[in-house]
Amino acid sequence: MAFCSKCGKPLNEDAKFCASCGAPVDENKMEQTIQKEADTSEVRKQVFVGSIRKCPNCGQQITTETAKCPSCGFIIEKKNVSGALDLFVKKLTSISDDNEKRDFIETYAIPNNKEDIRDLLTYAASQRDKTYEYPQDKVFWVDAWNNKCKHILNQAFDTFEADREFAAYLKEYQEGVVKSAEENEALKRRLFSIKASEERKEAFKKFIKGFFILVIIFAVLGGSAFGIRSCSVKVSDNRKIKKEKAQQEAIIQAEQEAQRQALIAECVVPKENVNFGGILTKLITVSSDATIKTENISKRNEINSGNLLGNWCLDTTVSVDITAVENVSDYLEEEVRKLLPDETKKYQFFLMNENVSCSYHTKTKSTEAYHKFDNISSIVGFLSGMKKGHTQKLILKLTLICDSKEDCEQKAISLHSSQFFDFNISGICYGSPGTIIVTKATIY
Repeated sequence: MAFCSKCGKPLNEDAKFCASCGAPVDENKMEQTIQKEADTSEVRKQVFVGSIRKCPNCGQQITTETAKCPSCGFIIEKKNVSGALDLFVKKLTSISDDNEKRDFIETYAIPNNKEDIRDLLTYAASQRDKTYEYPQDKVFWVDAWNNKCKHILNQAFDTFEADREFAAYLKEYQEGVVKSAEENEALKRRLFSIKASEERKEAFKKFIKGFFILVIIFAVLGGSAFGIRSCSVKVSDNRKIKKEKAQQEAIIQAEQEAQRQALIAECVVPKENVNFGGILTKLITVSSDATIKTENISKRNEINSGNLLGNWCLDTTVSVDITAVENVSDYLEEEVRKLLPDETKKYQFFLMNENVSCSYHTKTKSTEAYHKFDNISSIVGFLSGMKKGHTQKLILKLTLICDSKEDCEQKAISLHSSQFFDFNISGICYGSPGTIIVTKATIY
């Protein structure tokens, strides 16, 4: 239908003038209007809903969760930060105290969807791997962020273990966690060595300063006595020789004492030389160097340690990180119950009980060790709760029997050069109402 170009009213077919306003009809314009309407009615309209994600490098279609293009390997960078990560960063930056900030990092709840887990894991790894101005700061913060990465990975593996693509993505970060932990432990040992050296130097300086003050005092008193008594030249020379000799001996003793104190403090046994025998061989692997530390040297005068009464004893602590290769409680319960009498099977497995009477005393290659098994029972109970793939720190309290205080000091010094540490489940001792695993340790 055609319309008047002046008033807009409809025109009759073949009309030369508009019936409403009388204006002449332009036939060319009328034909163009009719043709335009016909063309418009024949065009199919297309409406697009949603969006398609493509790799900016090769054009391959990808999903919203893709972090790396499967065709060309291009890394897909996100431009938007998830709400979970944004909330985490805001809360973290609002905390000023470093210890409170670290506690917040390590205890912050992990989200339960892949997108938020990916964002939080990427952020934690980037904070861990950034450059720190001071090595002490690096040790402190790398531990915090690496612990967060472990927390995220453990929950992600448990939640999305059936997702192979996501599991492969997580394993790349898991390798970074292990490498970062090893490097940070090595840095800790270097810092400890530097600190111990500085403390020895400072102790020696204080000793020398005090010693020279005493020398001056003795010199003044000696000079006064010499003037009063009118000592002979020969006596004066002998006194001078004795003073010089005493001074040299004091310096030597100070150096030896500083060295001895440093030696008995702590030593590190490489993880490849830390061995676990017996049932533990099938349950765990060693994942860090072992640290052996001297806690105390004393003579036992009270009846609280069995046959240790009256002996000189060296108390030591051994700590090492271990990783379970399977669920420990399932295996231990099956193996231990095979060895227990029928009447004890009704008792709770690995229930701690300080009244259970059981001890083990053994001589090893270079040490003699005695164990209080109420402590060992807590260790075994601790081990029995480990799940496959999880890492925990194992702490052993050991007591070495010595002939004298000097013998204890020599044993402590020998620990500093220890190269091997063996830990073995060697038997079972049981009583009502609990069960205790008997262990023995060898350090050489």
